[in-house]
Amino acid sequence: MSNHYNRLAVSSEYSAVNFLPATLKTNKSGWLIEYYVENPQTQQLARKKIRLERLIRRYSTKTEAKRHINNIIIALNMKLSTGWNPYFEGEDSRMYTPISEVCRKYIEETERTQREATARSYKSFIKIFSEWMDKQRPGIYSSMISHAMIVKFMDHVYFERKSSNGDEISTYTYNGYIKNGSAFFNWMIEKCYCKENHFAKIKKKTEDKRRVLITDNYRCIIEEYLKVNNPGFLLMLKRIKKEDPKALFEYCCNRNTLLFHQFQIVDFSVSGNHTDNIGCFGQTTDIESIIVAEYSDLSALQS
Repeated sequence: MSNHYNRLAVSSEYSAVNFLPATLKTNKSGWLIEYYVENPQTQQLARKKIRLERLIRRYSTKTEAKRHINNIIIALNMKLSTGWNPYFEGEDSRMYTPISEVCRKYIEETERTQREATARSYKSFIKIFSEWMDKQRPGIYSSMISHAMIVKFMDHVYFERKSSNGDEISTYTYNGYIKNGSAFFNWMIEKCYCKENHFAKIKKKTEDKRRVLITDNYRCIIEEYLKVNNPGFLLMLKRIKKEDPKALFEYCCNRNTLLFHQFQIVDFSVSGNHTDNIGCFGQTTDIESIIVAEYSDLSALQS
């Protein structure tokens, strides 16, 4: 019930002047009640009619039937004058939900169903998108958002918005807006708030991937960190680096997210002064004594 009243409040601009009162009409097929009300999508008056054949058959005289019909017309016109709109009811009623309300429900659902990082990303996008929509078309319904509006929004993102450090939005960030926007519209389609994903038509920009090599000084800092916090993973890196210096060590150390946090040596055994084997992701490989010799206390690996 509250959602219905919210829509009436937002649609107050449609009341009084955007309908033609109901009247009784007669034609070849019989009597009917006819009135006009604004279609929120086209913003044009649309004809509505109520057929009366079944109602008339309940009365023995047309005079009695007409008295009942006049009461229906009076009640209908009172509803129309307060902003009631039949488009806000029925199976397509969600199509006429204000986008601000849809955004709020989307955030509530993603906070319950998505990972914290994902929900935070969606929430950030929705905040920017809803604020922009409020400035452009306050109170707009979810189904009235057009492809042209989304194109204009993405132009705003790319040419007008700045990053947190004041620089221009990067290609990666721009494509992220498209990804989050597409996820939002797919959710709206699933929930019957709209019928088309306009973000899916926005072409992503080609990313200029640049990898920054880690300096020797910083690699030493990483190695010292791993000795204390994840020595097992450091042993694996040294093993791979010994066989192919340009392999995994280069890759892992160049990731902004420091992927070595996500790896752990899951099993190994110690025999004498060296490790016989070390299990990594379910596989076993030998570790040379010269590598293990760097660690005077192998118990650190077992902790």
